[in-house]
This record gives sequence, C-alpha cells and structure tokens, in this order.
Amino acid sequence: MAMITRRHWLSGELETVEVETGVFRYGGHKEDQNVKTKGIPAIRPDKPLVSTALGVIPAQAKDMTKAAHESGNTDGYYRESDGKCVFESRSGRNRELQRRNRYDGDAGYGDHCGSG
Repeated sequence: MAMITRRHWLSGELETVEVETGVFRYGGHKEDQNVKTKGIPAIRPDKPLVSTALGVIPAQAKDMTKAAHESGNTDGYYRESDGKCVFESRSGRNRELQRRNRYDGDAGYGDHCGSG
C-alpha cells in the first residue's frame, strides 16, 4: 500500500489516500499474472445468434431443423414462429453454413468462408 495526495473530484480540496500497489497494466495483480483466462464466447446458448439470412419460411422450419440435426448439427434450430435460424455456437453456425452451401463474407479465423 502507498499513500498519495490528490485533489478530491467534487470539492477540489487536497486529500491523502491509501492506494494498492503492485497493479500491472490492464488491472492484473502480481499474483494473477500467470493465471490463464478464457474469454466469453459471443455466440452461446444463453445469447444465441439469430440469422435472418439463413432463415426459411415458417412452414419449412420443422423440416430444416430435422435435416440439420440428422446431419449432426445439434447447436442450432429454425424457429417455427418466423423461420429464422438460431445458432447456439460458432461451430454449429459453421456446420449449417457448410450444409447449405452458404458462406460468410466477413468470416474471421475459424469461420466458414465458402472455400473447401
């Protein structure tokens, strides 16, 4: 711990406060610098990706979901209410794009971009 003097944000008066030392850049502490962390996936079951472009008419939704599950893609489904395609993972999205011969023009590393 260290003592510093600074101006109070509201009153403008000088104050002396105790602050923690040993903090590295990005807010990591010395004892935490060797701990590996994993990011949170952008597409996950509690926050799925809803695709209008891969959607079908509502009458075809049940058949398309069945076909996707038969091909091994269990990470997505077609909503029967509006026919939109709902993905719960990136890998499920990639498998569905490959199954339907579609591609992502803005594909990132590991995403299906239509080649192969």
